[in-house]
Amino acid sequence: MPDDGTPNLPVVRPTRPPYIEAFEKFTQGKNDQVEAFVAYGLFISSEYSWAVAESAWPSDELTRNTYRRLLHDPELYESRARGLVGDYRTSLIREHEKKYLDSMFQVIEQKVQNIAAHSSRKHFWKGVAEATTGAFCWMIISIIIAIGLALLGIDVFHIFEAISHH
Repeated sequence: MPDDGTPNLPVVRPTRPPYIEAFEKFTQGKNDQVEAFVAYGLFISSEYSWAVAESAWPSDELTRNTYRRLLHDPELYESRARGLVGDYRTSLIREHEKKYLDSMFQVIEQKVQNIAAHSSRKHFWKGVAEATTGAFCWMIISIIIAIGLALLGIDVFHIFEAISHH
């Protein structure tokens, strides 16, 4: 009993509105709440289109009876919702994959360019060293051949001088 002396009476709630019953039918016990909310939205959208087409807004009783008739098998709305949500998820994933792959390819391309730049600098100096070493070796070989011919009595410088005057 409250302090003012009135007896405790149980709180009597009015009958739930039909849209609450529909909401519960679509969302209670569903694994994928996003699909459940989309299915409920499709149902309400359909019911709104029906109600707007009427000459006057349907009464709560007519709406409740319509909901009971239509909500015994909400699979139509749930399958449409599954398709819509699935398509949306697929497009989100594809968009994310594209962004992710584009950024990965940019990183890879930058790394390849860095490696190529580093490698070309390294190979440039390696090429210079090889050319210098090759020229030095051919010079030594030419000197050895000239000395060998001179020891055999062949005057290489006189031959080149004679060739150049002809």
